[in-house]
Amino acid sequence: FYMLDNEPDLWSSTHREIHPTPVTYAELVKSSTALAGAIKGVAPKTLVFGPASYGWEGYVSLQNASDANNRDFLEFYLDSMKAAEQSAGKRLLDVLDVHWYPEAKGDGNRIIDDGVTAGEVAARLQAPRSLWDSTYTEDSWITQSINAPIQLIPRLLQKIDGHYPGTKLSISEYNYGAGGDISGGIAEADVLGIFGREG
Repeated sequence: FYMLDNEPDLWSSTHREIHPTPVTYAELVKSSTALAGAIKGVAPKTLVFGPASYGWEGYVSLQNASDANNRDFLEFYLDSMKAAEQSAGKRLLDVLDVHWYPEAKGDGNRIIDDGVTAGEVAARLQAPRSLWDSTYTEDSWITQSINAPIQLIPRLLQKIDGHYPGTKLSISEYNYGAGGDISGGIAEADVLGIFGREG
């Protein structure tokens, strides 16, 4: 398999020397389509993953891209890759890929650090529920901005079903913090179980 990108929403900050300005919707779709077409041209049976968005604001607006125009980025990306398939006569994007670094907080601290206060541990152990649970609302800026549970996997699958059916889903990077503590181990086991159950 091939990953088309890595966190393109952050290129202007993480790779400023080669991409000094923020990426746009149009630019990313153009480069994704061209690269996916080239890959499929030489390796037609390979799986192509993209766009490897870094997190929530990337999913929603490609980190406030100048051509966002209040359009949901992942929906735009899926629509565009579906249109590219129709033009190319073959599927170019096989897997919608995102990264997920939870914004959940405990005792005022984000859970992806190594903190193990009682509040951080409690929040970390519950945070995997934001991947699927419609009854769980974590303490984070995301839930405050959408005024609802995150339900990340069902939310992303709904976008796929509505905009590019048949596309698979991948979460290729994630971190629930405290890797050296039992709370991090339990969160990891929970997340892997959820990934397995949800396919």
